[in-house]
Amino acid sequence: MVKVLYLEDDDLIGSVMYEYLKLAGFDVNWQKNGSDAYDELIKSVDDRYEIVILDIMVPGISGFEVLKKIRENDHEVGIIMLSVLEDEKTQLESLDMYADDYIIKPIPPILLIKKIKTLLRRINLNNVDTDCDSENSSLVLDEEGSRFFEDKKDIGLTLTEFSILELLYKNKNKSFSREELLDRVYGDSYYGSDRVIDTHIKNLRKKLKQPYIKTVVGLGYRWNEEY
Repeated sequence: MVKVLYLEDDDLIGSVMYEYLKLAGFDVNWQKNGSDAYDELIKSVDDRYEIVILDIMVPGISGFEVLKKIRENDHEVGIIMLSVLEDEKTQLESLDMYADDYIIKPIPPILLIKKIKTLLRRINLNNVDTDCDSENSSLVLDEEGSRFFEDKKDIGLTLTEFSILELLYKNKNKSFSREELLDRVYGDSYYGSDRVIDTHIKNLRKKLKQPYIKTVVGLGYRWNEEY
């Protein structure tokens, strides 16, 4: 059973979402305080959560702070921000901190469940080790483990970053517009600005040692043919 940590301080919203998530088959822990939510994550390190859903404006530390603390050590857990804050700046800041998705409240519970399942499809819960030997490139795809290695070191990508890099890596002769990348990575589950792709690309470039991703002016992105 997939473990979900749900941070929401509104009793009405929280109780409705909690019941829907349980009916959908998830093992849900509902927290109303950001500090308590983070403490729960720390305690569950040996029985980890696969999905974390974070409201931003909550008692204790904010959902932003919880996100930041998680990503300091864990790049594999799927994180969805769920907030009434609908300005583009807040959304992009969340993605800058490596959230996998940002959803504006209110959202129908059925749609949230669909988004969680979409995110779970991008998670391989049975990561395997690999020796990452390669004669042709310092960048190696571990498809089973949903990871990339550069110079035999795990880059530590979020699930969305992995999906974007994998798509470019497997289609080295194709340029993708921002809209195409959104559609291929999120499907029809994303509603918002295509600028989120630029943010994910910026984060990828920070983590990669080499410029594997090339900007195509007026279009979007493609794999750098030099690699």
